[in-house]
Amino acid sequence: MVIVLAIALIIALIIALIIALVIALVVILVIILAITSYISLNIILGYTNNCILDKLFNPR
Repeated sequence: MVIVLAIALIIALIIALIIALVIALVVILVIILAITSYISLNIILGYTNNCILDKLFNPR
């Protein structure tokens, strides 16, 4: 009985670690995508309309 509980605990820990790693990877990917899309938007808008985002975030 104790051995079965120990094995179940180990399996649960491994599953929890895998889930945590997947969530961390997803979060990192989303942050990277957000940063790159923000930069590319800045570049595109900077060429076309003098950077609307920059004016929104840094009103002079």
